[in-house]
Parts: sequence; C-alpha cells; structure tokens
Amino acid sequence: MTAFFRLIFCTLGLSAPLIAVCQADTVLFELTSSFAYSGTYSAFSGVFHPSGNVLYTANKELGLVVFQVSESGTLSAQDTFPNTLFHNLKVSNLDLADGYLYASLGDFQGLNSRPGLAIMELGASGNLSIVSVWDTAAYQNGSAIVKVQGDYAYLGAMDDGLLILNVADKNHPYLVSRFLPDVNFPTPPGLFSYPHARGLALRGDFVFLCNDAGGFRVINVANKSQPIEVAQYVNVYIEDHAARAYNHVALNGDFAFIGVDYCGVETLNISDPTHPVFVSHFNPWDCSPTNWENGQGHANELVVVPQENMLFLSAGDSELLALDISNPALLNPLGTYGSIGDSAAVWGLQAHQNRVALFYINNASVPEWVPQPFYGDFGGLRLLEWDRIATEVVEQRPPNELFKVFPNPFYDDLQIDSFQKIKNEEIQWMMLNHQGQVFAKGSLYQESFPYHLPVNWSLAPAGLYFLAIKSASEQQLLKIVKR
Repeated sequence: MTAFFRLIFCTLGLSAPLIAVCQADTVLFELTSSFAYSGTYSAFSGVFHPSGNVLYTANKELGLVVFQVSESGTLSAQDTFPNTLFHNLKVSNLDLADGYLYASLGDFQGLNSRPGLAIMELGASGNLSIVSVWDTAAYQNGSAIVKVQGDYAYLGAMDDGLLILNVADKNHPYLVSRFLPDVNFPTPPGLFSYPHARGLALRGDFVFLCNDAGGFRVINVANKSQPIEVAQYVNVYIEDHAARAYNHVALNGDFAFIGVDYCGVETLNISDPTHPVFVSHFNPWDCSPTNWENGQGHANELVVVPQENMLFLSAGDSELLALDISNPALLNPLGTYGSIGDSAAVWGLQAHQNRVALFYINNASVPEWVPQPFYGDFGGLRLLEWDRIATEVVEQRPPNELFKVFPNPFYDDLQIDSFQKIKNEEIQWMMLNHQGQVFAKGSLYQESFPYHLPVNWSLAPAGLYFLAIKSASEQQLLKIVKR
C-alpha cells in the first residue's frame, strides 16, 4: 500500500478487516521549470525536437523562441527569431516534418494580416536556419495552424479557410489551392459566430478541420488542386446550449478527439471519414451561453499519448487535464495541473515522452470592459514531468455497508446517504484529492441524510477524489470522480 493511503487509514483510525482492493489510475504532475516572459508577452504553442532536448515555441509578438531542455527538465532560452525575419508576420503555430520546422504566420486574432509559411532546416544540435518564407496578399486573416504531410503543407487560414501549399522544393513553396468550407453550416454566420479554420489533423487523403463556429469538417484532398468537403458535423446539444467553438483535433486509431472551447471534448468515430459518428461528450465545465467569459475551462490544444491511451488537454483557466481514452465512449479524468482563478491560463501544449510543455497567455493589459474567456497575468512556459500510477485503493466494506455517495461521477453536487438507520451519533467525513491532501471536511448526524456536502465544487479540479466517512462503529472509504 502506498504511503498516501496509509495516511488516510491512520488519520481515520480504521482497523476493521479490509474487504476489497481495486486499482485506480492517477496521473501526477511535477513542475520542473518555469520561464516567464517580460511585459505582457504570451506563448501560444510549440513542438519538441525529436531528441526532446530542444523546444521550439510560437509566440506571435516575440516570434519563434528556441529553448534548451536540460536532462533535469530546466528551460533556458537559446535563440530568438523575431518577426522581422518572417516578413513582419507573427508566428502562430509550428510543425516538424522530415528534418524541417514549419511555422504558420499571421495574426489569427486580428484583421488585415497576410497568412504565411516559414520553412527552417534543423541542424545536428537542433539549431535552425531559415530556408524560405512565403506569404500572400490575396487573403487577410492570418493563419492559426500548420500541418505537413509529404510534399504538402496545410494552413488553417481562419476566415479564408484551408490553404494547401506545395513544399517539395523548400526554397520555393507555392500555393496550390484554397478551399473555403460552406460558411452557412450549421447556420448562417453572425457577428460573433463566423467560421474560422483553426484546427487541423491529417490522415491519408483526408484533412480533419475544426472550423470554429462552423463545426467539424472532413475534406478529401486526394486532388490537391480541387479539395472536396465530404462531411460536416456539429453536436446538437452544444448548438442548443452554447456557442459552437471547435478549436482543435487529435486523432487516435478510429477516433477523433475535438476540443470544443468551454464545452469540453467530443469523441467521434472516423473509421469512415465521410460519416463521422458521435461517440461521447466529456463536459467538465457544464457549458452554457453564460459561461464563456471568465469561464473555468476553455479547451484548445490536445495531444494524444497513444501508448498510454491518454489525452492531454489544454484548458484555459483549468490549465491542464489528463484523460483516459481507452474507452472512447467514456473519457475518464486521470489528473489535473493548475488551479482555478490563479490568473494563469494555458493556450497550447506539447508532449514528449514523460514531459508536457504548457504555453501561457498574458492578457492583463486588455481593458476590463473587453470580454475575455479567462484572465492571465503570467505569459511564458512551464515544463512538467508526469507519471501515471496504478494506485492501490482499499475500500472498507463491512457486511452491512452503511454509507453510499451519489451521483458518481458528479459535477457540482455530491450527497451522502445511509443504507440503514444508525444511532444518533456524530459522523465525520473528509474529502481528499488524489495526492492525499485534505480538500474539505465536516460532520453530520443521521437526521441530516441525504446530506449535501457543503463544498464549493467550482474550486475543485476534475479528477479522482476519496471520501472517508467515519462513525463511532463504522468506517468507509469511497472513490469518487469529479467531472
């Protein structure tokens, strides 16, 4: 048994025979390095060198910043490529392919910015040399993301749709075609609900596109000069309950996992790309039309760790979530990093082996009257190491079990009830997180049942918790999950 659970039993004084043992996976995060930018600069996204010793970052105003990653996980800035080297266009996103680093260019959060692409060659030690920079004045909404496959680069160019470039000759990339998805799906656009091509994943002849307010699209690019949209999808529940905001997509086997802003993660079966099928919706923040501004969670970038059947999700004010995706029909929270309301908010993430890099937004200079999805006054990077453990959970189950807890999993209300009447005695309860820290505690009496735990659950990150209950004669330890 781990020291963590020995601590629980010692605290409660449990001594009755132990009846059941089960396993509960938990992901623990440890901060190894933090790098803060001066002023109000932000970090948006990045990618690791295959060795893991170098981290390339896209920072818009700061350009492309290269960090060395020490063996112990310490970040140190090595080099900066300012925007003046990229035709004065901001660096928004990065992708690595076949020894080259590709950067999407243009301010995707503004107007009147040309979309562009920079191609850089990787040296032996991870150093970079710019090979070419391409942009076009034909479009004016920047680009949010780049993905490369073979001889082609795909740019998510926001209002201007998908741009396909031939990059076979790294010195002379050129535009092959532009594809604009139907802007009237699922409904005609409004002032604050205009489709934007901002999330991409590639597989074979298909581009899986997150089109923001325009839902999820599948585009056949077998003919690069004439792409064809073959599927459109939007979650009817989200469409009815909140603004659609399909931000990012990651693939794993036959499934696509989609970050839907403050509405969590959707899972689609894409075994037939022309007919994506809804599988599940993990919604830890109970999205509604009123909780976009300063909401607890804003799902943006996702990274799949296939060997672990695990998904990392950047989540705005909630910072980082780890989800078990072994059963795509029921995504299970494994762990979190960060605290609600701590003025630190994550935009993007990237993973390499047992490390996760988080990219933080600083929007402290934005006037208070301007609506913001979250508030952040820390701009820069944090590097974490993660460890997935199978924790031994020993549950006390007397022959006549007294206590039950419901609903489980829960979101904003948790209740204790008893299966049978007990003496009118004080009953103590204690809530602990997966690290053994006491989150809340209190006491109640028999006449209180069913008892709503008086806890402000908005302060509790999603994940695994333990509820210890003790009366004069009986004790139980219950495993619960907060969505």
